[in-house]
Amino acid sequence: MQSRTLYALAAAVLTAGCLVGTAFATTVRISDVPVPSAGSGVHVSDVTPTTIPPSATLVPKAGPGPFGAPPLSAPAVEGFNYVTNGTYNGTFFIPPDPHCAAGPTQVINIGNCLIEWRRKAAMSDTPDFLDDLKGFFSALPAPAPNPGPGTTLGTATFDPKVIYDQYAQRFVVITLERWDTASGNPSNQSRILVAVSKDSNPDNGFWFHAIDSKVNVGGLDRWADYPGLAVDDKAIYITNNMFAFLGAGGSFGASLLWIIPKTGAYSGPNNALSFALYDAYAAVGQSGFAQTTQPAHMFGAPGNGFDGNPLGTFLVSYGGLSDGLNEYLDIIQVTDPLGTPNFNFHQFS
Repeated sequence: MQSRTLYALAAAVLTAGCLVGTAFATTVRISDVPVPSAGSGVHVSDVTPTTIPPSATLVPKAGPGPFGAPPLSAPAVEGFNYVTNGTYNGTFFIPPDPHCAAGPTQVINIGNCLIEWRRKAAMSDTPDFLDDLKGFFSALPAPAPNPGPGTTLGTATFDPKVIYDQYAQRFVVITLERWDTASGNPSNQSRILVAVSKDSNPDNGFWFHAIDSKVNVGGLDRWADYPGLAVDDKAIYITNNMFAFLGAGGSFGASLLWIIPKTGAYSGPNNALSFALYDAYAAVGQSGFAQTTQPAHMFGAPGNGFDGNPLGTFLVSYGGLSDGLNEYLDIIQVTDPLGTPNFNFHQFS
């Protein structure tokens, strides 16, 4: 799996004022280009047969460091696990890809390929809601007989994420789908599935949306993988690595950005969202630095960016960039996200 980037990292770096300039000519990549994530279905080990029997006793591993995990501040809660997938999905998934978000009264836990939530007060092992992600998104049309606008692909999905939008008091859930003719599917397809809670309480329902994320980059159709997810006061931001389908070689093509205005996505009905798609690295003339990119989840009062336009988010990435002495973090500041977005590229040591 690719390494995660802390949401607050971009803002922290900018606040520290450690801009080192744009030394593009002397900065080189020393790591490999992005590869498909381990939950995407490209790898043989993604959907694992019952090598671990459902009846097996699962023993937790000690926490990080030689002294194990720090003491818990409250009793542990048992969420869904490897075995739960056998009940809901009929098979078992590696890796688990866990992700969670806390709202005012509930916590949503998500992973391959399940979603559950619990009340914060008197939290117990029994969730208030538990379902597989295919069932969770079943309000969207299924691909019968062929996928079309607003349809799912009817798969178990992969790479799910969830955040809580503190600006609008909503949970935002995303997960990905992929069809590939080389894997026996009838056509090459890619989907980003988006769910937005109708208020701060997930018990009150969600609006569901499907984005066709098959995009032609460099003359090849590509599918979306390893998403980043963030919000500011204006929009939802989703990033994805884009890979060619297996029949075309599976090469990395770009890291793209979807900007989704909250209007429609948050007010419904299903499949009411709109979006704009951008190649931020190409926009700043730095396609050669494109790599796994995460948008920054913004907090606080909205302000303006370097160019005086309304600030959107920061796109943060690292992929072994070095000039031989220093390593560099790439950051693209996004401004005027719902108008004509501007992208400002910087590297930080």
